[in-house]
Amino acid sequence: MVTQSGFFVGIWGGTDAHGRLAHRPAGSLGPRYTITYTIASADRPSSDIVQYVFPYAEPRPITYMPPNQEYWGNAETKGAWFAGNVGFRETLIGLGLPATPLSGAQSPAVGSDVRGDPINTVPGGSLTIPLWIAGALVAVTFVTILTRRRRPPRSVHA
Repeated sequence: MVTQSGFFVGIWGGTDAHGRLAHRPAGSLGPRYTITYTIASADRPSSDIVQYVFPYAEPRPITYMPPNQEYWGNAETKGAWFAGNVGFRETLIGLGLPATPLSGAQSPAVGSDVRGDPINTVPGGSLTIPLWIAGALVAVTFVTILTRRRRPPRSVHA
């Protein structure tokens, strides 16, 4: 779920030719859900990072991570709009989201992001994913990346 949602693009920036969007897509994105990731580390304070998910946007689900969310005491998210693949929608449905939007949830409304900036959206609710699962996924991925970078190259003997 973390890689499918564009989490890493939103938190650290960079490019992703398969999903990063330059701006909010036009039109209605459908109901908005909120995912709160808890990032924990043994030597840094834990932090909550918010990402908004529009799982029923067509043709692909859309996410938005607002910039400037503080984590680990001194870092901030870069922020990004991201278009996930259809598999991301299926992942969310597998985690308990309804297969189709709830009736009456299609009329446009204006919400705001964690900084108070308006996001044209429809309120949908919070995605009820246990925070320890999301946090564990982020932690495992982060540790894997760090471990791979620190390993000395293997020597090959002929």
